Amino acid sequence: MLKQFQRVLGMCFVAGPLLGGSAASAQGDDVAAAANAFGQAQRAELSGDAARAAELYELADSIAPTPEALRNAARAWLSANRLIPAATDAEELIRRYGNDPGSRQLAEEILGRARPQLGRFEVECAPSCTLNVDGLAAATEARQNHTVYVAPGAHTLVARFEAGETQKQRLEAQAGDKQKIHLASEPGATAPVEPAPPPEAVAPSAGTLAASTEPSSRSPKLSPIYFWVGLSATAALGAVTIWSGIDLLDARDDFEKDKTPTRKAFDAGEDKDLRTSVLIGSTAALAATTAILAIFTDFKGRRAGADSASNRKSRRSAQRALRGRVAGGEHAPVWGFGASGRGGQFVVRKAF
Repeated sequence: MLKQFQRVLGMCFVAGPLLGGSAASAQGDDVAAAANAFGQAQRAELSGDAARAAELYELADSIAPTPEALRNAARAWLSANRLIPAATDAEELIRRYGNDPGSRQLAEEILGRARPQLGRFEVECAPSCTLNVDGLAAATEARQNHTVYVAPGAHTLVARFEAGETQKQRLEAQAGDKQKIHLASEPGATAPVEPAPPPEAVAPSAGTLAASTEPSSRSPKLSPIYFWVGLSATAALGAVTIWSGIDLLDARDDFEKDKTPTRKAFDAGEDKDLRTSVLIGSTAALAATTAILAIFTDFKGRRAGADSASNRKSRRSAQRALRGRVAGGEHAPVWGFGASGRGGQFVVRKAF
């Protein structure tokens, strides 16, 4: 017990640094990726592609949020004369870094320029939601409060709540206008209503389907008379095969005891051996045919709701009994066709 406890402690001491190292490695990867995006944004800005630079600055901020990356993104959008994303980033600067003088000053400058030209909507969600305007994402982070800027005119606002419900609202924006919108989740409100199918198109239940298809799955069925005739013929041929086998054994014994065997006796034994072999093959073929008849025989007269499992059990019992009859069992242990612990088999001992 003490050794097991020591082993567990050892695993904890080993796993602790590994887990800590993994977390530190993941954080380092994020910082490296953010720095890479930031560097690409600077190069894009130097090349004159302000919009591309703004996207890369926002990417860097999404990987590892910093006021520098978000400020640069807002400036780049403003340089590209994209007032809507510039105002959106400015609002985010105030929300996240409102106590930072540099971030607040830049945000207020951008908003002072953008607000007179745009419509502003303060959206309150209950519970938290994400937003898109005219099919484009306006707020990808699920929150209860959003500030959305749009160009003057008509727009469609869609809120998606955490549980999956959506709310759609038509917006009419005017330059310099400020409006408040309250959106609440209404479970099931957006679920599509499908018309009920006509009576003839209603899908049957599993039980009904099974009951309706069972007769056709068993069709066509034969009259039991065919099976009983086949079984009787198999039993009769099996009896003849047993008699032929016994006669063959007697002839073999007589031949072995004869001190002066003749060619005539040998030929007679060969004929009996051939006869017995043919009877064994014929009995086996007839038994197989009868077994197939059992599968396609309607033993219960097609009664509705017949238990198919019971039918299969009955057929298996009949087949086992049939194989027992043909095998000869105790009456002919030397050869036959039947079932044993290792499966069906033919056993033939050639005496001549």
